[in-house]
Amino acid sequence: MADIAELFTEEAWPCFAKGFSLANNTPMGMYDFLLENPVRMERFAKAMSGFAANEDFSLLSQASTGRKSQQL
Repeated sequence: MADIAELFTEEAWPCFAKGFSLANNTPMGMYDFLLENPVRMERFAKAMSGFAANEDFSLLSQASTGRKSQQL
């Protein structure tokens, strides 16, 4: 869950606000950039694995809908 939270706060939000290349001061696309930054690539991979595993993201769900999420 920590990887997912960090992904949203440290990776996704700046990109939503500015665009990936501008947010990371690089001309590279996201995947090329991550290939050259193994710590960030590992966090991204772990967060995506969490999504794929259908974990209960009740904190995310409650924040966006104002109600508790149902177990999958």
